[in-house]
Amino acid sequence: MIYHFFIDEKFVDDFISDARKVSENQKFIVTSSAPLKFVHEANILHFEYHSAELKKLAQGIKESDRVCIHWYSPKLKSTLELIPSKTEIFLMFWGADFLQNRHPPGKNDQLEKFNFDELTLKYIREKQQLNFHKKTSSFTSANKFSVFKNALSIVKQYRYKKKWENGEDFKKDWNEKRKFLLRIKAICHWNPYDIEFLEDYYQVKLNQCFFVYSVGANDLYQTNFVQDKTVLWLGNSDTPTNNHLDAFESLKKFKNQKIEIICPLNYGDKKYGDLVERKGQEIFGDKFIALRNYLDRDSYYNLMNRVSIALMFHNRGQAGGNIVAFIKKGVKIYLKDQSSISRFLQYQGIEVHSANRIKDLNFDEFSSPLNEKTIQRNIDIINDCLTNEEKRIQALEKLLKT
Repeated sequence: MIYHFFIDEKFVDDFISDARKVSENQKFIVTSSAPLKFVHEANILHFEYHSAELKKLAQGIKESDRVCIHWYSPKLKSTLELIPSKTEIFLMFWGADFLQNRHPPGKNDQLEKFNFDELTLKYIREKQQLNFHKKTSSFTSANKFSVFKNALSIVKQYRYKKKWENGEDFKKDWNEKRKFLLRIKAICHWNPYDIEFLEDYYQVKLNQCFFVYSVGANDLYQTNFVQDKTVLWLGNSDTPTNNHLDAFESLKKFKNQKIEIICPLNYGDKKYGDLVERKGQEIFGDKFIALRNYLDRDSYYNLMNRVSIALMFHNRGQAGGNIVAFIKKGVKIYLKDQSSISRFLQYQGIEVHSANRIKDLNFDEFSSPLNEKTIQRNIDIINDCLTNEEKRIQALEKLLKT
C-alpha cells in the first residue's frame, strides 16, 4: 500500500487523478483543517493533524508499505514516529516547507538572507519585532495588579526574549527538518539545483527521483499579446519571498510608460498583500492591478493571454507552474540570477532574462519581445524536459508501482 499525505492545495486533485490511473493500491490523506478549499476528489481520507484517526492509520502502516509526503509539516512528526523505521518515505518536494523559516532565525541565517532582498528583509525584521513585542507585552498586561504575578511575568518575558534572540524555535525546527531529510528514501523533484541548496543548508546528502506535478500547462499555446501597451505580470502570490517591494524599485522608472502591472495577491499572507497593493498603487496608480480574489485555473491562464512580460523576483525556486505556463505562451521572462529555476531553464537552453539587470535597462530594452525563433525553441525545450506527458507518467509509474 502507498500512503499519500497532503495539505489542501490546488494541484492535489490532478495528482490523485493521475495516481489512480497508475495504481489502485493507494490511500490519499488530507491533513488540513476543514473545510477543504481546493481538494474535491472523491474517496479521500480527511484526517486532521494529531487526530485519533490519523494516529490509527499511521499505526497500521507496515514495513513493506510506502509513504509519500506532499508537503512536510512539523505537525506530522508524531505521525511519522509511528511508522516503522524500515518503511520507505518519499518527499514530493514543494519548496516553502524547507526553503522558508517558520520562526525568527537570528540575523546571520543563510536562508533568510538568501530569500529576501533589502526592502523585503527590512519588512520581515520589523514584522518579527512587532510579533515579539506583542508576545512579551501579553505576559505583563494581565498581571499588573499583582506584585508576585508581575514578577513572574517579567521572568517569563526575559526567558522568552533570550529564547527569541537565540533563535531556539528556529534551531529546533531546523533540526527536525534535517532529521526528516535524513530519514527519507528519496526526494522527488525536477530541479537538481533545489536539491543542491537543500543539501548545503541542511547538511545532508539526498537521493533524487525525477518527478513533476501536472499544472495543466500541456494544452497552453502561444498567444497574441495586447498591442497598445506592455502588460507585465509580477510574482505569483502575496508571500514575501516574491520580493515585491524590491521589484517596485527596479520598475518604478517605467511608471510613466504605457504599462499595466498584473500582480497576483490572492494566495498567502493577506496583510502582506495589503501592503504590496498599497505600495503598488502609490507608485503606479491605476496601472497596478492587484488580483485579490481566487481564480480557477482556466480563468488564471486566460488572464495570462494579455501578458507580454513575466517578472518573478524570487531568489529561491518558486512559481514554477506560472513560469512554465508563460514559456508555453511565448512570454518574455525575467528571473533572478540566483533563482534555481533560472539556473535550470538556462541549463536546458531556454532564454531567460536577468531580473537583476532591470535597473540598468531602458524601457525599449526591457519591453522588447522575444523573436519567433526563440519562442519556438523555448516551447520545444520545455515540452521535452517538463511538460512531456509521457515522461511525467513514466516517472509516476516508477514511483508508484510496487
